[in-house]
Amino acid sequence: MLTLGLTTVTQTIQIGPWVHGDFWKVVVFISAYVLTVSMSGYFVTWILNWNSDRDDEQEVSNDASKAKFAAGRVIGKCENIITVTLMVLGQESALGLIVAAKALARKEEIKQDPEYYLGGTLINLMFGMLIGLATRVAIFGI
Repeated sequence: MLTLGLTTVTQTIQIGPWVHGDFWKVVVFISAYVLTVSMSGYFVTWILNWNSDRDDEQEVSNDASKAKFAAGRVIGKCENIITVTLMVLGQESALGLIVAAKALARKEEIKQDPEYYLGGTLINLMFGMLIGLATRVAIFGI
């Protein structure tokens, strides 16, 4: 029998957790939701208007447009809550459901202005993913 003496070396990098104690974990978890829900609208609007001539405040003129704009904000906040939850739980593969559901629900609006709606969805999704990932690393580590 011939033994070559090969050994495999595996090295893992441990990042986090940075938060210890149940109370502080709950504080970080709740803060992630508050930050995401309260700041995502500003972040998405800033990014969409950053390199665009579009002004959302001018576009919302009649009652139907205002209702649609408000519904879009509520949908975006629900999207944020789901995104952060899935990221913290490590279920990133389920995030595709958000894009698919939103594409089905806003099919007509996407046909009229695809860059605005899909861009807003992706920016909002990315914002929630970053907050969720940071929360997961802070609480559970990688």
